[in-house]
Amino acid sequence: MPRIYEETDPNYAASCSNVTLCSNSKGFFKGLGEELVSMAEADGWLDQLEAVHDSKKVAAVLANETVMGALNEVLSRIQPLHRGKDAQVSRDRRLAAQKALEEGDLDKALALASQAVLRAPMTGNV
Repeated sequence: MPRIYEETDPNYAASCSNVTLCSNSKGFFKGLGEELVSMAEADGWLDQLEAVHDSKKVAAVLANETVMGALNEVLSRIQPLHRGKDAQVSRDRRLAAQKALEEGDLDKALALASQAVLRAPMTGNV
């Protein structure tokens, strides 16, 4: 997997390596949320938000240039992650599922067969 941030921001790359989105420790989104809250508290804006009616709070957050600038900076780097259909991967998983079935490992066989189906291209689109 490419490590695109190692050259531009080594601290960010190290943080991502140490604490992933799926970890049970602090995690990326919790850290991002805490940073956004501290930015909003710095100029007293967060205290003013408490007085805003609930129906207008989203609009108030969208109007805050400091918070939205930081949020847009982070979110602008997000790229879709999608593994497309792959006949070879599907075939390999199917063969591994058959082997696991022959060995009597039903859970593994089911998982591999499911992966084979999910990765398989439509019939005739190999």
